[in-house]
Amino acid sequence: MRHSDWFGKILKNAGENSVAQSDRGAQIGLYRFYRGKLFILPLGQIILERISHLFEGAWSFLPSLKLPAAGSRLDWAAVLAGEIKSYTELPVWIKVLGGRNWFSEGKNIDLQKQDLTERYACVDKNKIVEEAGKWRKGVNDLLSTLELQNVHLSDTPEQLEWFLEDRNGLTRRLNCSKCSWLGRGEYHPVNFKPDITEADPGLSITLIETPGVTTIEDLASFVGATAQNTIKSVFLETDEGVLIQTLIRGDRDVSKEKVGKLLGIHGVKVASTQSLQRIGVPAGYAGPVLNNEFHTDKTLIDQSITTKKNYIAGANKEGWHLSNIRPGRDFDISPQGDISTAVEDDTCAFCGGRLENSLGRVLASWSSYMNLFSLSGREGKRIQIGLGMGTLEMEEILNVLAEQCARKNQMHWPVGITPFNVYLISIREDDAAEKLYRDLTQAGVTIFYDNRDVNPGVKFNDSDLMGCRYRITVSSRSIKNGGAEILSLRKNQEQILSMDKIVDWICLGK
Repeated sequence: MRHSDWFGKILKNAGENSVAQSDRGAQIGLYRFYRGKLFILPLGQIILERISHLFEGAWSFLPSLKLPAAGSRLDWAAVLAGEIKSYTELPVWIKVLGGRNWFSEGKNIDLQKQDLTERYACVDKNKIVEEAGKWRKGVNDLLSTLELQNVHLSDTPEQLEWFLEDRNGLTRRLNCSKCSWLGRGEYHPVNFKPDITEADPGLSITLIETPGVTTIEDLASFVGATAQNTIKSVFLETDEGVLIQTLIRGDRDVSKEKVGKLLGIHGVKVASTQSLQRIGVPAGYAGPVLNNEFHTDKTLIDQSITTKKNYIAGANKEGWHLSNIRPGRDFDISPQGDISTAVEDDTCAFCGGRLENSLGRVLASWSSYMNLFSLSGREGKRIQIGLGMGTLEMEEILNVLAEQCARKNQMHWPVGITPFNVYLISIREDDAAEKLYRDLTQAGVTIFYDNRDVNPGVKFNDSDLMGCRYRITVSSRSIKNGGAEILSLRKNQEQILSMDKIVDWICLGK
């Protein structure tokens, strides 16, 4: 590929002032950020294509259906429900390409790429566990081939997640300082200890008027208490319309993932306003006492509530709350479980260590949804269909590669994703360089020909940043010395080789 044919002014002159100089990917010409949008430059596109090829070569998926953009789980369920007519057609594979506008030679250039994910899905409840194992191996093999370091695998029955700690990353996860567990707080079990310092006056329930007080923050301020002394009621529902009331301490958040796992229900989400209005829930005033005024299908109480003896909570009546509510005395706490999202400073349920926040990047993930929808099987029996969805975060992988493959001012790409095998430079010997370019191209060598009319130092610098395997320089001095100058960039070994021997030498991989 000739520089003048492909890159034009894009590689070094696009958006020079639009990105921090510390961003390695921008420095070496993989992408640019401009006005809040990500633009992948040609070099970055080559690397992405190499990564995709490596992964797909090791992954035995059968893409029988392609969607134009990366949809949500519900979008996929709708498409799949329309595509699958019989259980005998299972499994069905999907590949979703997220908003791709790959550069093509000779066509208009559209470099904007806001979604760089690649998603693969398998539909067959009986195959999900098996395919999750394949996905784990495929991603592990890919990350190993890419030589990425310090990647943590969070492994739960519902999700696999490959997370790389990076203080410049935007994703927050929890990390145990003792056992090195790392993952999402929505999945980590939490242990709560009773508050032994709390007084137990055994006071009776008191009804207090709280006009316009509909949030935990407002309630705590109104009564002069802390969020830990309140109970909040969070309503959830499923795609099938199952309505769930959860009770949790006011300073905690409900984990929808834990609720779904505990009840064996798929697709748990925050209940809609319409669902709450249908059963007469007073928004902002729902609580655990006298809740026979409305009916829910399920009730779950988080174990955090058992840490204290007296609480303030909604009275199930608009404009009113109750104080001195006592778990076990005033409401049943038997439907109890761990439904709280773990947070920093919680105690690790596995080893007793302290959980800390950790910043980084999610490189890949797999999510399992076991009961997405159903269809008719033999003799009219309904068969539950699941969805296993794997995601490669291509943008993050590209970013991490740019950081980890840099050696001083040179890029050392892993074998298999090197953008070009040869970086060819001409220094006022264009005819000889052009012939060598044609000969190498005809022999199937991936080659980048820097035929720009710029200072040789600029070309040498760019060849280091591109990270090709060899740099071949054709100049009057090299020809005078017997041919072209060949530098092995990885080994930093230099030699002069006659022009008629270069093709065979490169093809033999010396």
